[in-house]
Amino acid sequence: MKRRHSPARKSKSVLTLRNLRATGPLLLAATLAQGQQAPNGTASPPEEILVTATRSTQRLSQLGNAISVLDLETIEREQAISVPELLVRTPGVHFTRPGGVGQNTTVRIRGADADHTVLVIDGVRLNDPSTTGGGANLGELMVGDIARIEVLRGVQSTLWGSQAIGGVVNVTTATPTEPLSGNLRTEAGSYGTGMIKGGVGGRRDALQWRLAASHYDTEGISSLDTRLGGREKDGYRNTSASGTLRYDFTDALQLDLRGFYSDGKTELDQVSTNANSRDSDAYTLMESLIGYAGLNLALFDGRLQNRVSLQQTRNDGNRIDPAQANNPVTRDTLGRSKRIEYQGIADANDWLDVVFGLERERADVSYASPTAAIPNPLPRINEVGIDSAYLQLQVELSEALHLTFGTRRDDHDTFGAQQSHQVTAAWAFNDGNTLWRSSWGTGFKAPTMYQLFDARYGNPDAQPEEALDSWDTSVEQHFLERRAMVSAGYFFTKTKNLLVVTQCTAAPAHPLCQGTGHPGFYSNVDMSEVNGVELQGSLQLTPQWFVNTNYTYTRALDMDGNLDLPRTPRRMVGIELSYEAPWGLKAGFATRYVSDSFNDAANLQPLKGYALTDIRASYPLTDRVEVYGRVDNAFDRYYVTNLRYATLGRGAYAGVRVNF
Repeated sequence: MKRRHSPARKSKSVLTLRNLRATGPLLLAATLAQGQQAPNGTASPPEEILVTATRSTQRLSQLGNAISVLDLETIEREQAISVPELLVRTPGVHFTRPGGVGQNTTVRIRGADADHTVLVIDGVRLNDPSTTGGGANLGELMVGDIARIEVLRGVQSTLWGSQAIGGVVNVTTATPTEPLSGNLRTEAGSYGTGMIKGGVGGRRDALQWRLAASHYDTEGISSLDTRLGGREKDGYRNTSASGTLRYDFTDALQLDLRGFYSDGKTELDQVSTNANSRDSDAYTLMESLIGYAGLNLALFDGRLQNRVSLQQTRNDGNRIDPAQANNPVTRDTLGRSKRIEYQGIADANDWLDVVFGLERERADVSYASPTAAIPNPLPRINEVGIDSAYLQLQVELSEALHLTFGTRRDDHDTFGAQQSHQVTAAWAFNDGNTLWRSSWGTGFKAPTMYQLFDARYGNPDAQPEEALDSWDTSVEQHFLERRAMVSAGYFFTKTKNLLVVTQCTAAPAHPLCQGTGHPGFYSNVDMSEVNGVELQGSLQLTPQWFVNTNYTYTRALDMDGNLDLPRTPRRMVGIELSYEAPWGLKAGFATRYVSDSFNDAANLQPLKGYALTDIRASYPLTDRVEVYGRVDNAFDRYYVTNLRYATLGRGAYAGVRVNF
């Protein structure tokens, strides 16, 4: 039991707090379920894998939540550019994208709404208050300066607040370990795509620093489906830079400073109905700036870890249509968020750890929609605030059995107080080869400023969407001296007060439809029920060959009409076969099947199922230089994730990685 107070454990806790940093959308990647694979593909004991998505360092075997851990070796092996394309290799994750890379991408975890996923980078939650859903755009996440990704599935509102109904994507960036080191990656390929990124940093005595930059550019494809007349290509470019600085005043006191800048351009098409869809010269510009300053303080011989931070985000976006007379700007938005946060982790005794915190966030949005008749309208400005407090108890009943109890209270300026709760259990037995996990929780998503205050559809009386009852349970079994693993799990979530747009033609007596000019308004009218099964397996066939597979069945229904939720396939299957030769060559292929679904809530617009196969290989020329190549959608399958929008066909890419 004294293991909890071992020096090794304390140092890991301190490191976790030091790593709670903010940065912006970095370039990422991932693959595989449940994350128990070592670099050579052999299964490593669960106690060797540490996770931080629960705001404190925990061994994987102690965690009751369903989670996939994606390490750096896996990320580099997969070679992908866009994070969503990698996240879908994990169980229960599906994404839709209206066109090529860079278009606004939605990620759904276990059938939850696209706005019910929270993005966390180095312990800091990112969001954009100027968007309709209020979350970060995962379509702009590219491969970059990261060390690992953790995907928590299920309700996580007790620690992460609003939006964490479907789950949390937790990203940890690279940390320098040598006096001076760096890396460079460059790539080119189909659709006029080119990418270059690099980083350099060092760690000496009390100072740790890192600088990174990247540029990605693609001519892309027509966002409008070519079968509907799309011809003109809609490209995407993104340039970003980031910097981190940490200084250790003492072993117990550290200063963290972080900054991130991103500038992106996304070309668009006019896509609505078959009759109105057309190629367009319109495009969006998005400039993001994120800053973070934090102090980490350890007290009582490291048994109480404290972190105080100031965080600020700024997202400045414009939609440009050169065809509009007088002023080509058709939408001008500025979203800002300021947050002050305190978090503490107390190592109370041999069997209890306590995680607690306070947060205060203030967000504002400036929004204007110029037209040819009114080219310079006065912007509308709205703001909201939310104050939060949370508490989580991590209890070790024995070496094998761990429980977690969590609660949170959020006070919102508009709708008042909201409570969230969670209980989890993890039991490892049979010498750690069998692991049972189970969790139950509640959560919510606050209405966004668009849903509250938009001039056409806003409803200031909108209430939070609430996950009334969310639970899951799973059993994981390792055998053949941990060269093989199988797991099976079941999940369930019921959500009420889902916000949807009610047209004034259907509710003409509503006050928002009486002489206001509103075509409709957001209202809390829907209830959904999602349940399903997740199966996973992995096997080390030989020292060179390794196979992973996962299957997810999701039954996601709108309980008001007993209809399938839009863009939520019932069945998804992933299979990945990897080969690693003794002389350095690494190769593999991955196939993913997605079943039929519906594009709309009324289930009148079917989307056909599809299967995609990717092939990859890499070879080290030296200890520091590696060449690689891949073919995405190798069989050039036609498929659709958003009705009337195109998707990428077969694409070939090659690149070089250099470490120094």
